[in-house]
Amino acid sequence: MKTKLLFPVALIGLLFLASCQHATTTTNCINTFPYLANGHTLHYSITDAFLFSDTSFDVSIGITSSSDVYMSTGVSDQGSLNQTGYFHPCNDKLYLGNTVSAAQSSGNYERVNNVPVNTTWSETVSGTTYNYAVIGKNISVTVPAGTFVCDKVTYHEAGTINTDTIYCNAAVGDVKYDGTLFSYELHHKNF
Repeated sequence: MKTKLLFPVALIGLLFLASCQHATTTTNCINTFPYLANGHTLHYSITDAFLFSDTSFDVSIGITSSSDVYMSTGVSDQGSLNQTGYFHPCNDKLYLGNTVSAAQSSGNYERVNNVPVNTTWSETVSGTTYNYAVIGKNISVTVPAGTFVCDKVTYHEAGTINTDTIYCNAAVGDVKYDGTLFSYELHHKNF
């Protein structure tokens, strides 16, 4: 079923195996994802887990040797969700990769800022397609870290019956994730 956990950065998981080119060169990129900054940390409480016993995970953001790619390291309390990924914010898209250069050349992106309702996109990783759709804008979501105005995005892994919901805020990333196999919410952050 679910093969990845979305970082507040979007996320986490098996998203990092892409190799096509960006439509925009890396020299023209602007980071419109402010939570991607060196030293930022986010702590999530896992509120419902079907397959594992983890109750929380922490995400740390660091800059890499390339000033336009960020490394996101997620560590869960029981170790089931520990993962590292590389993220290249380029204008309104957040590209992913399993290395710095893969993030810079990836055609797969997990987040899109500043798009209207009914915007859809897909990514294919290791033969599996993940589909996203913006189904709501300006949704007020209250979690232990505060109240945030979010986009409501559905996430569906092709070949499965589950469709999960992500509430994301352009300034802080994932605020809340309601999934079939697990759910989480932002508990606190250091920015």
